[in-house]
Amino acid sequence: GTVNTAGQPFNGFRDFVRRVGETPFYAEGIVIAGARVEDAEVVGNEITSAQHGVRLAASSRNDRNPPNWRQNEPSNLVVRAVVERNRIRLRPASAGLPSHGVYAGHFRSLVIQSNDIIGGRQDASDDDSLWFGIRTYGYRGHRLRISGNAIMNVATGLEVEPDLQSGDDQWNGGSWAALGNGYRNVAVREILANGVISGP
Repeated sequence: GTVNTAGQPFNGFRDFVRRVGETPFYAEGIVIAGARVEDAEVVGNEITSAQHGVRLAASSRNDRNPPNWRQNEPSNLVVRAVVERNRIRLRPASAGLPSHGVYAGHFRSLVIQSNDIIGGRQDASDDDSLWFGIRTYGYRGHRLRISGNAIMNVATGLEVEPDLQSGDDQWNGGSWAALGNGYRNVAVREILANGVISGP
């Protein structure tokens, strides 16, 4: 039957159900995970209509909580990974769901470069969604390079967290850089932990 609200038919879910049914949707495009990942390359893929494009994550019960990643490399680790030349078109089912073009956690060496990432955000004033172009979180080893990516229609373009050092102190000789990335229709371009070099 029909539901009436204030004497009018209520069709509040009809448009949402039609929109979800019209376009294929899946939660994860490419996932590489496990207790330890030695070597991963995600190169030259086209990912369309996913909530998360590429996820690289090593996890196990040995992950310390709260963490002490500044001094100690965790056993659950992505040792080396390259994410390059992928075309990622995100389509989260709802603005209330987190979404990432590329997400990586706990890595020793990570390069993310020359990817095209387009999120589902159309309104530049909609700053509340947890939609990220690229996000890394957790332990960072000696190498992080995020460069030459085109990122658009997300709330946060690029986030590297958490802080693993304070002030100008160098941490284990790490080379961490976010350089030459382009942003369009992004509320916050970059959120970078201390020690991450940023620039055009």
